[in-house]
Amino acid sequence: MSENTNPTVSATSTKKKGKKVTVPRWAALAALALIFVLFVSAVSGRTAPSNEAAPAPAATAPETIVETVEVATVPDACLAALDAADTGFTIAAEAMGYAGAGFKAAANYDLAALQDAQEGIIASGDKLAPVSPQYTTNRDACRAAK
Repeated sequence: MSENTNPTVSATSTKKKGKKVTVPRWAALAALALIFVLFVSAVSGRTAPSNEAAPAPAATAPETIVETVEVATVPDACLAALDAADTGFTIAAEAMGYAGAGFKAAANYDLAALQDAQEGIIASGDKLAPVSPQYTTNRDACRAAK
């Protein structure tokens, strides 16, 4: 039995069916190393290091920059309009709860529950009545403050 002292890698060619191509192991390793170096270079966006030294950064004196910054403030009318809107939404959510109860009562033919829901909706409307003009007045003042 003869022993091969030159390690090789065997591969089957796809172009010529059945022909085996024998490549020395060192050539296969060299090709893999080249592919690895090209891959790392492509991924890092760098090329192989050169013997040239990188240019030293130029020394510059620190520069003082003075900027005038305007701080935006929100007009009080805008904040008041937002507060009125928050209050209005809270009251409207309460009224929607009563409306839901009213629909349920109507579906169940429950006249007493339907009347309770109606009274709740009316009470919510009474709470909302003074808030609506506050919102409108402050909203208009906010828009005028541009």
